[in-house]
Amino acid sequence: MKARPELAPGPVEAAEPKQRNRSRPRGSVRSDKGLGPGPGENPEASAQARAPQGHSRGMSSALPPPEDLIKLLCDDSPATVAAVKGALRQMGPEAEDALQDAVASDDAMLRGRARQLLAEIQRERGLARLRSLLGTSGTGPVDGANTTGEPEAVNSGVDIIDGLLAIDGLLGVAQDEEVREQLDDWADGLRAALPARPSTADLAAALGNTLGGEAGLQGPESDYHHLDHVSLSRTIQTGRALPLTLCAIYAATARLAGYEAGLLPFPGHVLLGVGPEENRAILDPFAGGTRMTEEACLVRLGALGAPPSQRWLRPASDRAMLVRQLLNTQAALKRHGRMRDARIIGSLLNEADPGG
Repeated sequence: MKARPELAPGPVEAAEPKQRNRSRPRGSVRSDKGLGPGPGENPEASAQARAPQGHSRGMSSALPPPEDLIKLLCDDSPATVAAVKGALRQMGPEAEDALQDAVASDDAMLRGRARQLLAEIQRERGLARLRSLLGTSGTGPVDGANTTGEPEAVNSGVDIIDGLLAIDGLLGVAQDEEVREQLDDWADGLRAALPARPSTADLAAALGNTLGGEAGLQGPESDYHHLDHVSLSRTIQTGRALPLTLCAIYAATARLAGYEAGLLPFPGHVLLGVGPEENRAILDPFAGGTRMTEEACLVRLGALGAPPSQRWLRPASDRAMLVRQLLNTQAALKRHGRMRDARIIGSLLNEADPGG
């Protein structure tokens, strides 16, 4: 696939999958400036809210088309720029399409400011999506583990793909249409690879072949904590990711094809469970979809110093896994020195689970 700029400095050691020709979704841009600030952290956001719409220099009471408004992003007056940003936000998709066109402008300043505004819009949308997902699904253990010894309800009202795309929005790199189209393609490939009435073993083997083999998805050989390896959108492009990101792709592909799959909250290395509970197969997508026995998992637990409990091998809710991925994101941001961005994630986690 076509190489794209990274989320943070440092190379991504990845053999890229074949290129796909897709249009970029609205508001989908790349920015290295860091995540957009949270509420109360950006003085310009307050200026936008207070700025009189249509009465700043260069604006009339009847707003011009977004293509004309966008030119005022290069105005010398901060008040005018703030008012223009507020007006473009209110225009919605029409303005976002025009901003996408401006990103290709010959004017370097206009390109930069259009790209910045698109990233801000995407980040605001991602933060709102995350708050909605986390705020309407109850609470769960922050580390994603089931600490009660009882099976955790997998249906939490949160879809892990929705959550990971919201994180990508917060990072300013979400490619919703591209991700969902690719997942649909992989699900079609999985169905085609299975017999009419597949066994759990058939499903496990076909998942590994489709995603670990043909698609080449696996864990990175270096720079494990790079932000590109947390991002779902980047993973679709590079084929390398953290265990949780890869497990989410495997689970979503199986579910779209009509089969049961869940993320297993194994400590330090999320695994995948496919098939019904009484006959569940365990896969390690980080190792290219290799199948693991329960005995091997328990041995690995012992090596980690964790209690050899079956609770680590029961699917966690997608909401719990989303919270765990937010923790992964926060840790990656800290490693790259993006402390303000890490604090935004921390605030979001506190809102989701103040006691955590």
